[in-house]
Amino acid sequence: MKKKLLFLFYGLVFFVAVPFIFYIIGSTVNWQPQAMASSENKVLYDLPYSGILPDHPLYFIKAFRDRVMELTTRDQMSKAQLLLLFADKRLNMALQLERNGKHKLALSTLSKSEKYLLRTAEILPQAKKQGAAPYVGFVNKIKLSSQKHKEIIDTLAKEIPQGEEAEIQSVRSIFQQVQKILKTL
Repeated sequence: MKKKLLFLFYGLVFFVAVPFIFYIIGSTVNWQPQAMASSENKVLYDLPYSGILPDHPLYFIKAFRDRVMELTTRDQMSKAQLLLLFADKRLNMALQLERNGKHKLALSTLSKSEKYLLRTAEILPQAKKQGAAPYVGFVNKIKLSSQKHKEIIDTLAKEIPQGEEAEIQSVRSIFQQVQKILKTL
């Protein structure tokens, strides 16, 4: 009988006290993504895993899948989240391609990344007009992502070979369009 009461007591403590402690901790911590810079002025924003790169022979399957996912997503905010994911994945791909010495493909992928980011930013004012305003956490995530995009654009601009300045300028102009839209949010 004592063992059953003791077991019941510990079970009650575990199922009541532990969630209560997590609730208290969770309510005191601000979980909103914030732009943070380390001592090296790097934006602390984790890019998602990119998967196979555009130089892989089966990359067309991935590109087709992404296109189908985009076309079948009807909700504006879900589409914005999906496009932001695609933008961040392609940014990571561009970084990896540059590390592998494939400069032209890296710049092309970087340009696609910025176009996805621009489309993400363009959806937000449209969604607001339709009454589906984005939540604050998502807007902060886009702004943080754009800071990471700027950091990587600047990094790649230093590493590209001469003669590719026009391509990096077009990428920067797309990025400036994104910044104009994000300032209005």
